[in-house]
Amino acid sequence: DMMMPFELRIQAREYLRNTKDLAKRRSYNELTELLSPELKQVVVKKMSAKMLQSVWYFTGLEDACVVELALTVGRAGYAPREKIPAGQLNILLRGVAAKSGNILTPITTWGEDIIVTSPALRDRKGASALTFVEVASLTREDLDQVLEQFPRSAAHVRKAAMKIAMQRAIVVVSEYIKMSRPEVGGKVQSDMRQSAIFQAIMARQSGSQQVDGVQIMQMMTGVPIKEIDELEAEEAAEAAGAESA
Repeated sequence: DMMMPFELRIQAREYLRNTKDLAKRRSYNELTELLSPELKQVVVKKMSAKMLQSVWYFTGLEDACVVELALTVGRAGYAPREKIPAGQLNILLRGVAAKSGNILTPITTWGEDIIVTSPALRDRKGASALTFVEVASLTREDLDQVLEQFPRSAAHVRKAAMKIAMQRAIVVVSEYIKMSRPEVGGKVQSDMRQSAIFQAIMARQSGSQQVDGVQIMQMMTGVPIKEIDELEAEEAAEAAGAESA
């Protein structure tokens, strides 16, 4: 009726045929709204348990927060060779995709670093669908909106963000230390030299202010140095406890 080209009609039909389950799962949220609040929480948590448990920092959140996240998560289907958007938390539920030369299968997650404040510390590489895939996704804005209702869960996620940021910052710190050595200073990668964080470090250095590793982490993560020290002490205590066990 719409006078579409034959090949486009075939592609559309194939997509709809391969995303039938997606359409059905999208309707579940409407059905759960018909349940009582207590039953709704139990049902939603049960349906989404495997999906949300694949994101390591969602473990330990309040039950009500987990339910709200499950209802907020969006679902989308992608055809082979289509790009899956970066800049959001993605959970592969069905099909096969590729990212940075790695094959992704259910249930693989990427984009967990959306909780990190500094964009420079996020992995912005996208993924591509190799087959028809179904992906659950959550944006930083939607996550923040849910966490506003649950301060305890928000603190838990903030702690996870600090850990990710510090791990990523260590890479830059090591490059900075390497750059500080005269024999290798000229060999620092050009993209590192062009980064805003690297330029800020060099600006401080040129002003005769010496910058140590913890200060660099504070510049990159936006986390107060006191909190960085507390987190390092907590992780050291956890590691010591694991060794003694």
